[in-house]
Amino acid sequence: MASVTPSSESEESNIISLDRLLPYDLSGMIFWPKILEKVGLGKEALDQAFHEVEENIGVKGDYHSITDYAPVLSFLESVIGFNGRKIVEVGPRNDGIKVLKYLDSKGADVIGLDIDMPRESTEGIRFIQDRWENLAQHVKYVDVIYAVYMETPHLGGQFNPKDFEHHIAREMANILNPNGIFMLHYLGNDYLVENFDAFNQNGFKDYFFSTIMTRPGYRTIGMHVFQKED
Repeated sequence: MASVTPSSESEESNIISLDRLLPYDLSGMIFWPKILEKVGLGKEALDQAFHEVEENIGVKGDYHSITDYAPVLSFLESVIGFNGRKIVEVGPRNDGIKVLKYLDSKGADVIGLDIDMPRESTEGIRFIQDRWENLAQHVKYVDVIYAVYMETPHLGGQFNPKDFEHHIAREMANILNPNGIFMLHYLGNDYLVENFDAFNQNGFKDYFFSTIMTRPGYRTIGMHVFQKED
């Protein structure tokens, strides 16, 4: 496992605010190519990320997994980098474990949380078997939390969707460092964030980036990013 210095309660975040990175205040769907290039979601960056996921991480033969993880990795590398970051994936499944091991090799402190044990070995990384709504019981002072495969917002029926959104927004606010990022892949997760107010009321600013991956075929990609305001 990569050796990193864990975040501390008194440590100031050095994650850049997206408002400072982007040329002007943006709301709604962001799809302008020049803006997407600034956050690693331009065509060239996505093509490179696709190759990295397929060839170097070993996510082969699954078109959906490759196109799901490529924009996540490209965005994170462009905006905050991997080395020394504390990164959590919720619901990683088998391909997600491979991606977490890759991030670990790049110097990140990684954690996977899922209700089910993956078939892929979790040796060398921290894996927590639990429900998403209990994440704050296990981790704190995190730079990034992302979900690619989470498709059920109210796991186990403990919450209805509206209550779940408010619960998760509060939990993310408690767990993340200043300017920390909570990120959802749009496909399969869009209905999880129907109530943006739940996040806005808990100190987040939301951004929605829409782009197209051209390898191996055209596919619209959406990245919903919530950044905890410093």
